[in-house]
Amino acid sequence: MIHDDQHPEEREGEPSTLFDGLASRLMEDAKDRVARRWPVERRWIDDLRQYEGEDDPDLLAKLTALGRSIATLNVTRPKANTFESRVFDMLFPTDDRNWGIRPTPVPELDRETRELAASVERMTAEANAEESDERAEAMRAQADGLAQRLAALEGERHEAHQRAELMQAEIEDNLVESEYAVECRDVIHDAVTAGTGFLKGPLPLSERIRTRWQRTDRGAWKIADEAEAEGRFAFQHTSYWHLFPDTPARRFDQVESWFERHLMRARDLRAFAKQPGVDKDAVRRVLREGPQEEVPDYLLELAVMTEGENQLNFGDEKFFVVWEYRGPLPEQEMEEIMRRLAAQAHPDGAPEIEIDPLEQLDAVVFLCQGEVFKTGINANEDNGSVYQWFQIEKSTSRLWTYGLPRLMRSQQAAANDAWRMMLDNAAWSIPVIEVDEQVLQPNGDGKFVLRPGEVLRRNASAGDRPGLIVHTVDINQAEFAAIVQLALQFLDTETNLSILASGEQGTTTRTAGGMALLMNAVNVVIRRIVRMFDDQLTVPAITKGYHFLMTYSPRDDIKGDYCIEARGSSVLLVKEVQGQNLLVLAQQMSLHPTLGQMFNMRNLLKKLLQSMLISADDVLKTEQELEAEFAAQAEAEANAPPPPEMVKMQLEREIAQLRFDAEMAKIAADSEQSFEEIAARLEGIREQNASRERLFAGEAAIEARKPAGASTAGGYV
Repeated sequence: MIHDDQHPEEREGEPSTLFDGLASRLMEDAKDRVARRWPVERRWIDDLRQYEGEDDPDLLAKLTALGRSIATLNVTRPKANTFESRVFDMLFPTDDRNWGIRPTPVPELDRETRELAASVERMTAEANAEESDERAEAMRAQADGLAQRLAALEGERHEAHQRAELMQAEIEDNLVESEYAVECRDVIHDAVTAGTGFLKGPLPLSERIRTRWQRTDRGAWKIADEAEAEGRFAFQHTSYWHLFPDTPARRFDQVESWFERHLMRARDLRAFAKQPGVDKDAVRRVLREGPQEEVPDYLLELAVMTEGENQLNFGDEKFFVVWEYRGPLPEQEMEEIMRRLAAQAHPDGAPEIEIDPLEQLDAVVFLCQGEVFKTGINANEDNGSVYQWFQIEKSTSRLWTYGLPRLMRSQQAAANDAWRMMLDNAAWSIPVIEVDEQVLQPNGDGKFVLRPGEVLRRNASAGDRPGLIVHTVDINQAEFAAIVQLALQFLDTETNLSILASGEQGTTTRTAGGMALLMNAVNVVIRRIVRMFDDQLTVPAITKGYHFLMTYSPRDDIKGDYCIEARGSSVLLVKEVQGQNLLVLAQQMSLHPTLGQMFNMRNLLKKLLQSMLISADDVLKTEQELEAEFAAQAEAEANAPPPPEMVKMQLEREIAQLRFDAEMAKIAADSEQSFEEIAARLEGIREQNASRERLFAGEAAIEARKPAGASTAGGYV
């Protein structure tokens, strides 16, 4: 999909005769870049053929003519897929981001806030200790002024954090709608298989977006498409096959101009003509002329590779090739573009346009078959390239670096050769039988064929000469297998990706501690790749998205001075180790009678689920749900009737109290008893009541420990 590169409200249609010679000059430049890059494309084709598990067609033809084995041991695909999967899983977990936003002045605000808080506390303490009321009052007034400044700073910091969170949510919303993670997965795949992957953006959306359902006045539901794509952007993966940077560059950050090739059919061209700023008359002329460009050579090669030569069905088909040019133009042409854009933005009178030579401006031109379809100016705030790239290997001598298939090419060939020799040796080791026709007579059909139970006749004049001689070739399977194994070991060394990364334990160690050390060693290589992805793609892409929203978004509540942080290598990569440590905490430390009380079990469980790539919100109850359940449980316990044992104990207590009162009354009536007799009788009553209470308490405890429905036979009476 082709997006606008100018704000949608700034352009209308443009005539096809915009510049004399612009289309022809750019078309010649594009064809020259295509021709110059053909050797690199041959290398990409060989790498993709190796990834698909196929060898060079000329070599396979020679082996087939000689009757040799053409089997292939494809180690490249699983290695590349493992590498790609590990990098993607670490960069794009299910419940976290590989980037973040924070306000730029927050560290200064935090430091000043801490200093003010300490000053307020110190001056308040000194004022309370001051004996002079006048000086104490002055010190308290000064402390109140600092406290007001502290409150203002805390409010400013809170607002900065709130704005940063809103900006982060807005960027994330744009990324989710443009399927940023899916596009980046294709970028990682290209980088692993061919060496370089490209992400294009941020591109302004030129169509209605955020389709939603809305209830009508009659109660029915319909799709509401009123929302325009104002201040919205998207990222999209761009194939390295279709990007042609200027050839003198040795690094992509040195590239000044780009050509991107779009292969279109008539239907695609008609859809492109509906975008703002497209010269529809030029598109009509091209459609009437018909497609003139043949299928690129690389598509034919890939089709033969994946489908076979007999499956080609588009070899004679032609396409509309729309070239998208991004880069500088001569000063007169740039001024003409600026004047036309200014005239569209100010129909009542456009200002004079003069380009400063010190200002870098890049044009955007779409052309096809000698016709200019659309022109514009780069919409990025920093005028930087809309292409972000990711390379797993860096090089100072070449622009297009190597992917994983190229890095392991020699050892893959060695493994293939040893595997084929092993199969050929196994075929040659089948016994060959030599027959002496002067000694043995053929079968009834005149042929020498050995069958089970076969009886051959021996000529009487043959003497003692043997009729059958068996020739065998020694099988060297162990030697060839050792070569294959050695090639695989060298392959792990050259790619820095051992079998441990695939989940296989191997024979290196059987202990948990040893496996943890080995996995940390494997993660060192992955950590390097993740950090390169952060530096090459994440930070530039998110930063440009932030600049885009600062320029075009109508929301003022999200704008501010922010800093983009890449979190792939600093946070996401250590999640595996964190998961192991969290599991230990959950199983051991949380059950400790003293230390367990210090843990927030819900947060611990949430972190553990995150390390397992499980969304905690999907399986955990919210704080509100837990509080509601606890409140309902407490209310139920408060309103529940007391157990029968407690009722029985209370009754016995009341009965004992009544007996005590009766005895006291009896004592009071019998005034002739001595003091010692009265004290002895009271002590006996107390002892009797205490014995009964202990008896009923023990019976209640036993009843409480009995399972529901258990028999009460044999209990206390």
